[in-house]
Amino acid sequence: AIKSQPMKNRLHYLVFSLSVIFFASGTDAQVINAFPYEQDFESFTNCGTGCGASCILSQNWTNDLGDDLDWLTDVGGTSSSTTGPLVDHTLGNSAGKYLYVETSCSGTGYPNRTANLWSPQINLVGTNDVQFQFWY
Repeated sequence: AIKSQPMKNRLHYLVFSLSVIFFASGTDAQVINAFPYEQDFESFTNCGTGCGASCILSQNWTNDLGDDLDWLTDVGGTSSSTTGPLVDHTLGNSAGKYLYVETSCSGTGYPNRTANLWSPQINLVGTNDVQFQFWY
């Protein structure tokens, strides 16, 4: 889940072997102004999985058309053997959804590839002590 809460300034970092960048898209119609804001991806439609899969996300979350890989919505484990979560953090069971990037293909993975995820615009004007949090 991704949350924004008026709490102490803390950031949790996730390191992949590929570049992961979160952007606030300047063209999205939706602007998040109410906090706390939380996105757990449970209402997203599952995507195809596997090497080179593409995905159309929802609720103004989008995959960048100019990068190399897509973020995919999934449940209950990824298509590659012994990788990915069997459960998500929100529901704590195999019915819970999450976003992931498939990087186990071609025997060597996908070195030097980028998977950009665009979020809705988040207006932080007038907010204090913002926290960005995600589970991995």
